[in-house]
Amino acid sequence: MSNGDDPLSEMRRAALGWLARREFSRHDLAQRLARKFPDEDGAPVLDWLESERFLDDRRFAEVYFRSRVERDHGPLRIRQDMRQRGLADALITDQFEQQSPDWFALAAGLRQRRFGPPPAPGDDKGRARQLRFLQYRGFTAEQCFHALSGADADA
Repeated sequence: MSNGDDPLSEMRRAALGWLARREFSRHDLAQRLARKFPDEDGAPVLDWLESERFLDDRRFAEVYFRSRVERDHGPLRIRQDMRQRGLADALITDQFEQQSPDWFALAAGLRQRRFGPPPAPGDDKGRARQLRFLQYRGFTAEQCFHALSGADADA
């Protein structure tokens, strides 16, 4: 602690510094505070941040969802990542309902940019490699097979 400040002030200062750089979920910020101030209870600081609207899981969910779509992540991976960030299932579902991109077109566009033309009908090894890549990015099997079919090749 610096300048003899009380732990609560130090925790607020640290949390505001982190939030000035980017959005955090309550869960993520609680973990950071616990690492930096292991002997202190961060709940009062988190409650204060929420009451002042510096910390907002809904706002974080919107920003996080949009950023992951822009990074070409699929719905399965985005949902899993949001859960790991401590977001409630209802909040995650809201984001998927409000911001519903065309997952099939996203998968097809990603496959096209990454690999070029669809694999030839007999190229099982190429198809398997592209399928694994799309699955890793979090697209459903249906979206992956649609992308591999080349249906949106002109997109």
